[in-house]
Amino acid sequence: MRQEYLKEILQPSVSDVIDVSVPQVTCSNLAISLGWRFRRGPLINAVNRYVQEQIAKNIYDVIWVDKAIFLTRATTERIRERASCLIHYTPDTFFSYNYSRHFVRSLPLYDLAVTTKSFEMEAYRQAGARKLVFCSQGYDPKIHKRYHSFEEKQGVVFVGLCEPYRAFVIGELLKVGIHVKLAGPGWEKFAQRHRHYSNLSFMGRGVYGEDYARLLSGSLVGLGLLSKKFPELHTTRTFEIPACGTALCTPVNSELSNFFSEQDVFFFREDSPVDTIRDILDDPTRLQLVTENGYNKVVNGGFDYFTILKNVVSTLGLATGS
Repeated sequence: MRQEYLKEILQPSVSDVIDVSVPQVTCSNLAISLGWRFRRGPLINAVNRYVQEQIAKNIYDVIWVDKAIFLTRATTERIRERASCLIHYTPDTFFSYNYSRHFVRSLPLYDLAVTTKSFEMEAYRQAGARKLVFCSQGYDPKIHKRYHSFEEKQGVVFVGLCEPYRAFVIGELLKVGIHVKLAGPGWEKFAQRHRHYSNLSFMGRGVYGEDYARLLSGSLVGLGLLSKKFPELHTTRTFEIPACGTALCTPVNSELSNFFSEQDVFFFREDSPVDTIRDILDDPTRLQLVTENGYNKVVNGGFDYFTILKNVVSTLGLATGS
């Protein structure tokens, strides 16, 4: 998705794409596991060798690197030699989680580093970021949009990784009879333990693309439960849920309060999400109003990925698309 929008924004005469999943097919499962867990071994060697081979084909005005957890400093130096401008982007944590010593050693080589994690800004600076930009997560208007009318919507939805607090909230919602649609990695055991609840619809480990957007759109309330593994303040769901015409119910924090008002989303305290959600569902008039306000705030607020990415590259004077 970012690739396609960047082509539209930058209007490149050459748009080479180097897919680092290509060399992974040559690696054993053990090598892949070792590479992902420890950032070392045959997978790392294969990826860096492949990137260096591919990058040697052209000289570039701009090279955009997404999630450079595998790229060594030596490879990044080669990339740097081939580019007038080198940008790194990740929507993920890179210091509190997904840490890569390769990236930290390479960071000073980038002209611009882009993060969606405000709580990691200081870590980027200390690691030598030359220019640093914070941007929000966002949504893709080609996918994340309304598919259902308000009258067609049912229940509460959560899509994301299973974590203890999230499991607690979902379990409490089931106990009070609220219909929950659930999908994401790690929920299999939870779904098995709660299989006697007829108000649980478990969709499996993942729902993607338009199917994901339709699942959000077909629900009255989307839960914006944040991770407890690191101090996450917002996530992609923060904008995808309202963009699909569904009310966002999320914990309140300083970052979310900058994005939304209490007229746009439903905020809850960590100790009372179930009470908040019951109150929401008991007041359909207010629910519909907040749903509409949230939708308008997101689709008119510059949270689509085209606008976000154009603002990012414009900090270096690069944006040319309309």
